Amino acid sequence: MGRGKPPAAAIAMSERQQRLLETESRKRTTLRQYEQRIAILLRASKGQSNAEIKRALGLSLETVKTWRKRWNDNYGRLIAFEQGQQGQGVSDSELLRHMLLTLKDSPRSGSPHTISLAQKQQIVALACRKPSDFNLPFTAWSHPYWPPGSHS
Repeated sequence: MGRGKPPAAAIAMSERQQRLLETESRKRTTLRQYEQRIAILLRASKGQSNAEIKRALGLSLETVKTWRKRWNDNYGRLIAFEQGQQGQGVSDSELLRHMLLTLKDSPRSGSPHTISLAQKQQIVALACRKPSDFNLPFTAWSHPYWPPGSHS
């Protein structure tokens, strides 16, 4: 008698998508995060279980599940994009770019920036100049050393 859930079914992937991902995975210029995600998807498309993929790639089970789910959630849109408007299709480079967008990190949550882009640019511009340009009595910008308990 088996334990737990049955292995996840193979993910759907067109032959063209599979060929493009296999080619991308062999490039030396492919980002590591994409290499791992592509490897997960290619193995999942061949019917490997999450546990097998986890062991083979040395990843967490949650990572494998995340990328399998992301692909499944976007597969309908990928197929529609692949077919193109009015069924004309799209180029391999356009399809690959769209697939890699699916594998991109989602925006992180968190508090919004507290300074504007303009303020950040002003700070960088200031830091690129010498303190002496502002009649300051030191030769380099540095963070002041405050001994513990000496400031309020």
